[in-house]
Amino acid sequence: MRVKKYVIDRISDITKQFENVKCSYRFDVFSETHYIEILPNSFFKNSEELDTLRADIFDEFDERYADQAIVFISDDSLTKIGKAEYILEGKRFSKAAGMELNWFKQISDSLKHNVKPLIKGGLSEDNKYALAA
Repeated sequence: MRVKKYVIDRISDITKQFENVKCSYRFDVFSETHYIEILPNSFFKNSEELDTLRADIFDEFDERYADQAIVFISDDSLTKIGKAEYILEGKRFSKAAGMELNWFKQISDSLKHNVKPLIKGGLSEDNKYALAA
């Protein structure tokens, strides 16, 4: 069985067993790593059943394809899925649940771009106002 087909079959297993999830898949050719992003993040972090299934998939993958890697991530992981090659949603996946941290990311990004330069550079002639707590 080819590696990508194996991974896609496992994604199908995940979305059938857990109908409230969405899985996105990408293969990184350079690192020979298969990334599977699972949403929602709260389920990814808190489901013992999903942890068990992920461990089983990881072990089986490692036995079959020792020269490659498989990594499970969620939307708050440092590694991002980027443009997915394959996406599969469970029957009960809620797009709102999958975007549960979206508001936090927007606020965080806004702070990085707007407040950080002010803190680093101080006040300029063009900007004589300071942030008040």
